[in-house]
Amino acid sequence: MLIVLFSMTRHANRHHFTADMVAGRDFGVLWSGGRTAIAGLFRHASIVTLFSPSRFGNVVKADWPILHGQRLWSYPPTMMPVMMVFGGLPLIGAAALYVGVGIMVMSLAVAAAMDIRRDLACLIVLMAPGTWDCILAGQDSLIIGALVIAGIMRARRYPVLAGMLLGLATAKPQLGMSTPAALIGQKAWKAIFVAIVSVGVMAVLTSLLWPGAWGLWLSHVVPVQMARMDRPYIPTPSQAYSGSLYEFMRAEGLGEAASSFVSAIASGLAMFGVAVVFRRASHDRERRVALLASLALLPVASPWLMDYDFAAIQPIAIALIFQGRDIWEFGPSKYLLIIAILASLVLPEFGFILSLRTGVAPIAPLVISMLGLAAIVASWQWRQE
Repeated sequence: MLIVLFSMTRHANRHHFTADMVAGRDFGVLWSGGRTAIAGLFRHASIVTLFSPSRFGNVVKADWPILHGQRLWSYPPTMMPVMMVFGGLPLIGAAALYVGVGIMVMSLAVAAAMDIRRDLACLIVLMAPGTWDCILAGQDSLIIGALVIAGIMRARRYPVLAGMLLGLATAKPQLGMSTPAALIGQKAWKAIFVAIVSVGVMAVLTSLLWPGAWGLWLSHVVPVQMARMDRPYIPTPSQAYSGSLYEFMRAEGLGEAASSFVSAIASGLAMFGVAVVFRRASHDRERRVALLASLALLPVASPWLMDYDFAAIQPIAIALIFQGRDIWEFGPSKYLLIIAILASLVLPEFGFILSLRTGVAPIAPLVISMLGLAAIVASWQWRQE
């Protein structure tokens, strides 16, 4: 992470150092998108601009000349109300609030899910490399990841609240790919129903606030995102930064059709495994391991994931180690699980650097997926004993 920080500062504009650091990656795009969404409440042309990759790219380039490459608003319209809050504030204040909210909600989610003190949970969140990756990238994986964690772990006791949280989390769908399997495994039918209703309500509200937004997103943004997934592996920085099995197979030379087929099969198996491990979990400690399995198998379940999305995975893994009373009750699989946790904290970022410098496939999807498999093995052995 220090190497990433050095790279950002080395290329920053020294005349506007603070602002350029904040806007240097994705938060600048999100902030500009929030401002454009606010303008879209009064001018339909602004919504057309937001969901037109070329037009919005010009807006971002005008706001942040230091940014390179094409930048687009890649989220569904349900993300627009969230980013309006930050887009309506001055840049530095918005960034500080953005980071503070992310750390706070993730700390609360980890504390509740793992049954630990909030101050310890906050320390764990700050210990995770993915947290700092997410902050430096200006990404929202802390916020959305916290919604996913809380929604999964509260689905049985507080299904209405859990369903509403998971409905909000659909603003970043890739972090919730394994969530339906976790809910089905828990037989949390009410939470599933509430989540579906929540998504429907948000879709209707955003359609009323920004008429035509959904059609523009489907017709203009989604095809560009699909084209980005299918481009040849070079690697570009974003490809080296990838955390999905699909991108790994593309990097290894498999064609689009073969990669899609293998990815779909692996995704189905991962979701089946998540459903089974949650179905077998009868105690809170078993559900914590099941939660780790659900999150750590996201590289297999989701075709699009980035290293900063591990900010939703690593705090749960670290918290499991802190809960020595639980993890040491595993059988021999506890050693496999601990090794997988430590590897998931260290190897992804170095894998990114290696991939970018040498062109080899990014190892992050393999490392994190092995953590998910280790969690399933540990849970299975625990139940057997």
